[in-house]
Amino acid sequence: MGDDAPGDDKLHRHDARRDPVDRDQVHRIPLIPLTDIVHFPRTRVRLQVHQPRYRRLVREVMAADEELGLIGLVLVKPGAQQPEGGHREIFPGGTAARLVDVDLLPDGRSTIVLQGQYRFVIRYEVDSQPYRRALVEPVEEPRYNDTDAGIQMVRGEILE
Repeated sequence: MGDDAPGDDKLHRHDARRDPVDRDQVHRIPLIPLTDIVHFPRTRVRLQVHQPRYRRLVREVMAADEELGLIGLVLVKPGAQQPEGGHREIFPGGTAARLVDVDLLPDGRSTIVLQGQYRFVIRYEVDSQPYRRALVEPVEEPRYNDTDAGIQMVRGEILE
């Protein structure tokens, strides 16, 4: 996303080894509903941010404490219509992602890179102005055994 110069409106922060999430707690995070992208933990996704409400979301997350800089990516249900004055229906789960890179463009739009942290289930939405927020509960992920014969076989097939 270009060279960093002092004073640039950019954000670079990521340490994949860090996992500050207390999986026994409920977290309040902003949501970005997507129509065609499913994001997974431990993966990165690049998004273009155009709408004013999500521009504001990005700026607020940039200004937040690093431990709180999470955004929930959720999938809009296929065929969901936006009711007047409301929001399109979303699936009840998503991925909490940490904002790791932001390139603020002169026209106010931005390109952001998010690193998936954990899957979650939405307990309930708590706010919708100017963007949606929800209380989410992290989903416990089983750790895989890298030496498992099945995993090694699948990995070998993928690499062939």
